[in-house]
Amino acid sequence: MIHRGEIRWFKFSKPDKRRPVLILCREELIDGLDQIPVIPCSTQIRGLASEVLLGEADGMPAACTLKPEWIRAVSRGEIGPLIARLP
Repeated sequence: MIHRGEIRWFKFSKPDKRRPVLILCREELIDGLDQIPVIPCSTQIRGLASEVLLGEADGMPAACTLKPEWIRAVSRGEIGPLIARLP
């Protein structure tokens, strides 16, 4: 089961790579979707106003940022293992 607020692994097509993504969507809709909206994470923290910082206290293995400008819809079947859950 995939849940809203989870951070999971996802492998993007080249030239991108495998990276954590935050699962977005209303909880009651997720089970019926083939494409799940996600926000990718990056370790390149630039201090932009739109960045949301995450770290070890959030269950992440290293300091990173959510990049809202990178929102994507990805295939449910390609979403990987759980890394962390945000409240």
